[in-house]
Amino acid sequence: MILIAITLYLMKKDPKLLQRRMSGGPVAEKEPTQKIVTSFASLGFIGLIALPVLDHRWHADRPRFVVGLLIIVAMLPALIWRLIDEERFLARNLSGYVEYQDRVRYLLIWSVG
Repeated sequence: MILIAITLYLMKKDPKLLQRRMSGGPVAEKEPTQKIVTSFASLGFIGLIALPVLDHRWHADRPRFVVGLLIIVAMLPALIWRLIDEERFLARNLSGYVEYQDRVRYLLIWSVG
């Protein structure tokens, strides 16, 4: 319900922002590495939805959360790859980002640098 409200609000107040938010995934990426990584991540997210449904349909014996957990674990390398690639991209293309990285020790998770 909240997504519908946000979508309607953006349709009225900022249709350009709504258009930008609707184009995502591998097609929207410009860097070849990012296209590959987002393809894997997209497949993983689709798997998070599809595999538990298929498990239920075929009355699989294993718990459904195990399937979801396995998919998340399988997606982690692609997500970490994307994170590292984005950091490199920002360091190359955004002035002052290297200095920011030097100043801010904990970039992703507090106390994990």
